Amino acid sequence: MAFSPRGWMCTVALLDMMTSPLAVHDTTSFCEMVLDFCYNNRSDEEGRNMGMNELMMTAAAVLDHVYDGVAAIDDRGKIVYVNPANERITGLKREQLLGKQVKDAIPSTHILDVLLTGQPSIGVRTKVGEYQVVSNIVPVWEDGKLVGVVSVFRDETELRRLAHQLSQANETIEQLARLVDPEGRGGMIAGESEAMHKALSLATKAARVSSPVLIQGESGTGKEVLARYIHDQSPRKAKLFVPINCAAIPENLLESELFGYEEGAFTGSSKGGRPGLFEVADGGTLFLDEVGDMSMHLQAKLLRAIQFQEIRRVGGTKTKQVDVRFLFATHHNLLESVAVGTFREDLYYRMEVVSIQLPPLRERIEDIPVFALHALSKITKKLGLPTLKIGHGGMQAIRRYPWPGNIRELENVLEQAAILDEDGVIELNDLPKRFGDRSGRHESLYDRGGNDFPTLEEVEERLLRQAMRTFVTKGEAAAALGVSRATLYRKLEKYNMNHDILSQSET
Repeated sequence: MAFSPRGWMCTVALLDMMTSPLAVHDTTSFCEMVLDFCYNNRSDEEGRNMGMNELMMTAAAVLDHVYDGVAAIDDRGKIVYVNPANERITGLKREQLLGKQVKDAIPSTHILDVLLTGQPSIGVRTKVGEYQVVSNIVPVWEDGKLVGVVSVFRDETELRRLAHQLSQANETIEQLARLVDPEGRGGMIAGESEAMHKALSLATKAARVSSPVLIQGESGTGKEVLARYIHDQSPRKAKLFVPINCAAIPENLLESELFGYEEGAFTGSSKGGRPGLFEVADGGTLFLDEVGDMSMHLQAKLLRAIQFQEIRRVGGTKTKQVDVRFLFATHHNLLESVAVGTFREDLYYRMEVVSIQLPPLRERIEDIPVFALHALSKITKKLGLPTLKIGHGGMQAIRRYPWPGNIRELENVLEQAAILDEDGVIELNDLPKRFGDRSGRHESLYDRGGNDFPTLEEVEERLLRQAMRTFVTKGEAAAALGVSRATLYRKLEKYNMNHDILSQSET
């Protein structure tokens, strides 16, 4: 036969024992595989010559359970096999077809054409009886001789129904994706603060183009996370995102790491040289973290790479064109570095086409619960722990803490707490000692009377009312509470306080 042996003896043996219809994605290929198996595993007693009728009798144990309609025709045009599903799809009973000439029983198909030409007919719409079907018809060869054809029928109405179901499923997936990630952030958490919403908005706009982006912020504020978000939202997302921390590598190694080197450039260099990260990131994105720590010598080489999109390997004489999107990050104030002469002014302006400032966690207290819960969810999944909650006392301590290490420190603290926790709720006693009183006593924010501890919403509403009575403007009240004006407005609306407080100026 023309089909190559696939050695699926065990698979066919298992299928032979099944009684429910098989859901096969590509029935035509499956039939070919079954016939190939039957032909190549026939016994010596069956001899070298196995006709189409004998072949189908052997294959029937499997093909009787296939969901699609299958019919086999020998080289004289006689129908020698019809599976049970064929009646459901074509409306024609087996006894009406078996032993009949195909030109009389199924005249509208292309089966005779395939018998005459030996060329398969794939995906042809045709009418069989009263039913509209889609047929695949393939020739069956034995030692170079055409011995018959196999025709696979599928109900066109059912195909349309399946296509409709697939369309509905895709729509449901898109709806779920919008629920999980409503603004298409790809997992980037914006939080509640106005500063983070502004940073994410800038990043989304920057992702559409290939201009350099400079991300500034303290260590641990999530600069690389934002850089990855920009790459993942960009037209280059299918290419590599290549990060490097410029402060973590000595200058002499950093140059060869970035630009690569030629063979013999220095003692110990690899035979044939080595490409640098500029070449590795070709077509994608190169993220240079802590670029403010780069030496003046490397700054000059970087400037040329950005300006002309070309590099020269260490020890090389030829330049090489690259297509790289540059993202930069630093915790330094680069304008101050320019002023004192430790950073090139021309490089600064090449880098800072789009500038994004990530504020430290202590300046966006309203973001802390969002980031904490998100981080805790990731940590429990990573460690294989059950779902954990952060109790009232734990969250109060987390909100009060200044977080000098920002999000990185927050994740570290929560991972420690998750490992040590014993009751499924992270409280103050589960946090490191630097978080304050560990006696279990909590300082009340106001005296409600009695022994009941106030709820978080009660505390929030009282604080809002007190702030609005104390300060002249809403801007001052927002600053005192450590939230943005937009967040203050949302909170006032939440507690129906916008109409209660009419005296405050908007500024």
